[in-house]
Amino acid sequence: MFQIRDSGSLTSKGVIQCVQVIRFSVLRISFMQIPQMILFGILMLSKVTILAWRLLRDRLRTKFNLVHRGIIVSETALCTMACGQTETSSHLFLHCATFGSLWQLVRSWLGVTDVDPHSLRDHFIQFTFCLGGLKARRSFLQLLCVWLIWNERNNRFFNNIHTSIHELMDKVKFHSYRWMKANKATFVFGCQRRWLDPLYCLGID
Repeated sequence: MFQIRDSGSLTSKGVIQCVQVIRFSVLRISFMQIPQMILFGILMLSKVTILAWRLLRDRLRTKFNLVHRGIIVSETALCTMACGQTETSSHLFLHCATFGSLWQLVRSWLGVTDVDPHSLRDHFIQFTFCLGGLKARRSFLQLLCVWLIWNERNNRFFNNIHTSIHELMDKVKFHSYRWMKANKATFVFGCQRRWLDPLYCLGID
């Protein structure tokens, strides 16, 4: 219990205990709500936000989910990238040898070091906090990557159009630059500066 003086005020130790309890309560609430806060606190196109919302609830039409709905047979549920694994949401966006490597390229571009967690919800949380806090401008890159991965998957599956992972990374840089230009009136950096020093342009450095 908190230590209280005769005067009714908390002791120094009691104050510390109180702060710790409050911090723990806030963190519990924050970590439960972070995915929703990330999605609905960013000025992204609604279709991008909806895609991420469906992804976090495992409602995307991955081959694994199509099998469970009886739309395709299990023999056709392998990853579009021909890696031999079942195309679940977590595999496609995190663990696929091709698409999963995009996150490492993004982190290398940002100059941060981290390891991808196993679950998508943990990935959304980690990606935000590895840049120093819960800010919309620090999180839209993640939604952009999700959008590009899903579109690339569909292009390969339906149109037989292939883009290398490094070309996909170039798309991340290009579209993030366009997003910043469109949503930040004071954004005065050129494309080259944005590519070379993204954190500074985001106002994080």
